[in-house]
Amino acid sequence: MQIDLLVPDLMAHSRLSGAFAAASSELEQMAGSLLVVDVGTMAALGWEKAISRAKAKGVSVIAFSPHSMAKRLAEAKRAGADLVAVNGDMLTDPLAVVRRLRAQEQNPPATS
Repeated sequence: MQIDLLVPDLMAHSRLSGAFAAASSELEQMAGSLLVVDVGTMAALGWEKAISRAKAKGVSVIAFSPHSMAKRLAEAKRAGADLVAVNGDMLTDPLAVVRRLRAQEQNPPATS
């Protein structure tokens, strides 16, 4: 799996990069591409365009922000993010969030 990070905060970027590097053997088994976007620290137009471009290319998107920015997470979901997560989940165990996305993609919710 190819993972691109759009995470301006250097500490968060470093934490995510390290976690994904440590899990490289598991991630290599997953197909596709993924964009991880920190919608909490990016200007609105920047992350909206990034999500739109990624989705147009068939790239999965995980958007995250602080839990206090629930409105921003909802906007990211409407913009096309496949999964939204709070900072606590994304920065504590990013691999679990990626696994949750993959499970969701393999078993999409039933629509009426």
